[in-house]
Amino acid sequence: VQLLLKNKAAVAAQEALERRPVAVKAKRAKANKRRKQRRRRGRARGSKRARLRTGTFAKRMQSGRLMRDDGDIEGAVRSFSAAIALQVSATERSIALSERGEAHFSAGDEAAAISDLRAAIQIDGLNSFALKTLGFIEYQRFKQGDASARGRAAKLLTDFRAVSTRPDAAVERWLAELE
Repeated sequence: VQLLLKNKAAVAAQEALERRPVAVKAKRAKANKRRKQRRRRGRARGSKRARLRTGTFAKRMQSGRLMRDDGDIEGAVRSFSAAIALQVSATERSIALSERGEAHFSAGDEAAAISDLRAAIQIDGLNSFALKTLGFIEYQRFKQGDASARGRAAKLLTDFRAVSTRPDAAVERWLAELE
C-alpha cells in the first residue's frame, strides 16, 4: 500500500513538472547541469591538490613569504627561523631552510644563503627549490669570474633538472652557458 502511495506521489510530481512552462524546465535543467559540473571539477581538483595546512608551521611559512614579498626581508628571516625551530619533519625543515636561504640571498647575505641552502639539500636532496636557488648563486659567481663555481653550478642545476617535474627554460639557458 505504501509503495503504491509513493508511486502515485512520484507520478503526481512528474505531472506537475510537465505542466510547468518550458522556460522554467530549461532553467532548472541548466542549473542542474552547472551543479553537476562543479561537483565533478571539485572531485578532480581535490584528488590532485592537497589541502592547505593550517598548523603553526604553515602559518609561520606563509607569514615569512608574505613579509618577503612585501620587502620585509628581516621579518621574513625571523619568521622562517621560527618555523625551523618548531618540531617538524625533515622535509618541512628543508623547505623552511631553503626559503630562509632565499630570503638571505635577497637581503644580500650570500654566505648565510649558501649555508641554509646547503643544509636544506643535505636534509632533502630532492628539494628542487634549494637546488635551483643554490645553482643560481653558483652560476652568478661563475659569471662574476669565479671559475671554480662553474662545476658546482653545473652539478646543482643538473640535479635540479633530474628532480624537477617540469622543464625550466632559465635553468636550461644557464646550463648552456656553463658548457
